[in-house]
Amino acid sequence: MTTTNSNQTILRVIEQKDYDRYVFITYLENKIVGLNFHHGIGDLDVSFSTPCSRLTDIYKKVAKFDSNKTEEQKINKAINLYCEAFIFVNDEPYNLCKEQRDLIMKALNYYISTSERFNSLPTQTESYELFDIMQLSAMMNYPIQVVISDEEKINFSKHGIDFPMQ
Repeated sequence: MTTTNSNQTILRVIEQKDYDRYVFITYLENKIVGLNFHHGIGDLDVSFSTPCSRLTDIYKKVAKFDSNKTEEQKINKAINLYCEAFIFVNDEPYNLCKEQRDLIMKALNYYISTSERFNSLPTQTESYELFDIMQLSAMMNYPIQVVISDEEKINFSKHGIDFPMQ
């Protein structure tokens, strides 16, 4: 999508399926003067067409020092740096909160009860799996931490959702 207003400002929207995001690029006289983005392909949120000043500043610095890269590479690097600086600032392990653990426990217990109801004679492998699932369900009564690298957090949107905020 490209739009133009009376000041010859051009807005270009790029769909980046590999990153599950839309990138909004504002040009003035063929020069990038604004950037913004949002995750989630399919639901284009035009409110992100307003440039983010922090992301735009990062892009300008990247463009200045990485002049040998393509425009798309510079944009992607700026977005990655922005995410590291303002979104994924917590290097600590992610702690599953009680509500999240309760949901996991509910799903595991539902699986166990459904399996018992519809499979009265499980195979040996199925019995071992059910035992492991019962252990996992019981573990949800205790604090659980998930360790995910910064790179994995940045690319977490490939699952179709954003990484949970802590």
